[in-house]
Amino acid sequence: MKYLALSFLILVNTAAAQCPVPPANVPSEAAKQLAISKLGQFLKCEANDPLNDQSPCNTFASRGLESIYGVNDFKSNGTSHQSANQMWDTVNAPGSKWSNLGKVFDEQNNLCAQSAANAGWPVIALLKAAGHGHVALVIPGEPQQSGSWGMLVANSASFLLNAPASAYLNKPLSNAFGAANAQNAVFFYRKP
Repeated sequence: MKYLALSFLILVNTAAAQCPVPPANVPSEAAKQLAISKLGQFLKCEANDPLNDQSPCNTFASRGLESIYGVNDFKSNGTSHQSANQMWDTVNAPGSKWSNLGKVFDEQNNLCAQSAANAGWPVIALLKAAGHGHVALVIPGEPQQSGSWGMLVANSASFLLNAPASAYLNKPLSNAFGAANAQNAVFFYRKP
């Protein structure tokens, strides 16, 4: 029993030590409103966009990261936005400015991702999959209980493939990923 308690303590401390920012799961209202106002302009499909509503999650995330944080890591040739699967390759490439925080389907990782977003760090939840992957932004806010995941999850914004009417701001990350996909998705953060 003593070893079990010690193992639990080591696991808890290891998970907490992994988070690059101190816990701060209550954002400033100004940071939250800034993210929402800047992302709101990208919630519509544009007729002149060649991808239009075919794969907007990547365009939404790329444009949002550029607008809020000045991060343009997911643009190819300076103009077109990478697909979610290409984003996965970019964040995992040698020399990437992005760090792997851990699996999305993990409450401690969600709390850490939320703390990082609340501290002004760009944070994404990213899934690489056959055909099309998916990406969602973690935005300033407070963690919320997800009934479908059974845990606290980060606040997010997402634009779903072929479902522009389902795009959202300021909702739990479980709105972007079903539980099965969340188990394969990973959080990435970039130091500001």
